[in-house]
Amino acid sequence: MSTDSAAASAADKTKETSAPASSAGRTISIYHLYSMPHRKVILGATAMLALLTPFSDTVYLPALALVGEDLKASDSMVALTVSIYLACVGVGQLLWGTLSDKFGRHKVLMFALVAFFGFTVGCIFSTSISMFLALRSLQVIIAVYI
Repeated sequence: MSTDSAAASAADKTKETSAPASSAGRTISIYHLYSMPHRKVILGATAMLALLTPFSDTVYLPALALVGEDLKASDSMVALTVSIYLACVGVGQLLWGTLSDKFGRHKVLMFALVAFFGFTVGCIFSTSISMFLALRSLQVIIAVYI
């Protein structure tokens, strides 16, 4: 085998592996990477995750009086949980953008889901209003990414 033909076959191999190509020799658009059912699953999962943050606030609001009774806290302390929730939404958005760019969106999302459910369980079993405030603020900082 001559050096010219060896170089040509090596160049052909790098062309084949460097970019995905369709049968016509063009690169595949990012809109055609997944099949239609797979795209629908991704859309549904993303929509469910996007609803998690507003849902965790909306479900909590009618239970404010019960939270105050259960944790033996004043109305102002219980109302503070809503204020802290809204403040932490802004802080969380600053944090997660840089982390997902640095570590990748999939890894950060999986961490955020596990941490969110862990802090949610912590909120359920909290024994004082201060513990509840701390866990609720951590929960919402995590939930902003989800």
